[in-house]
Amino acid sequence: MIHGWGIDHHYFTGCMQPIFEKMAMPFKRYYVDLPGMGQSTSGTVKNADDIVEVLVAFMKEVIGEQPVWLIGNSFGGLISCGIAQKAKSLVKGMILLAPTTGCKKRTLPKQGVWKKDERWFSQLSQVEQEDFAFTNAVLTKESWQVFDKFIYPAVLKQKDSTYLNQILDGTLSVNLY
Repeated sequence: MIHGWGIDHHYFTGCMQPIFEKMAMPFKRYYVDLPGMGQSTSGTVKNADDIVEVLVAFMKEVIGEQPVWLIGNSFGGLISCGIAQKAKSLVKGMILLAPTTGCKKRTLPKQGVWKKDERWFSQLSQVEQEDFAFTNAVLTKESWQVFDKFIYPAVLKQKDSTYLNQILDGTLSVNLY
């Protein structure tokens, strides 16, 4: 399970672990923290190609040659595609959740809010409101509770990261699309 930019493995423990716990057949799972995010150091990683290399090496060392399913969210979806291209024999399939293209120039739709509980939302601090609204379209107490538990701690930890904001290049050298 490969999380998105600036967060960590808790994203997937929050959204995927409950699904796996309900399945009749057990699956072995690896929740990784990408280099420079979560509990991982950046090491010498400077770009998405380097992250692909690190994860392919991890897969070979820890999992072996058995093909696996990759589940990637956002930037993790791009990295999953890079792994599939670099090491096809190690990838059985992929589930991509809102994968980024990795393109430096891209046209994004205008950010919008689908649902907002104004009364509840106004109780958050200005910083919490901005951070929550930056990546969420449903601004309710229920969605905040999930965000606050599984995503926000990593966002706060990475917010002023020189590594993410100035060093890491989030594009791959090859065009996947």
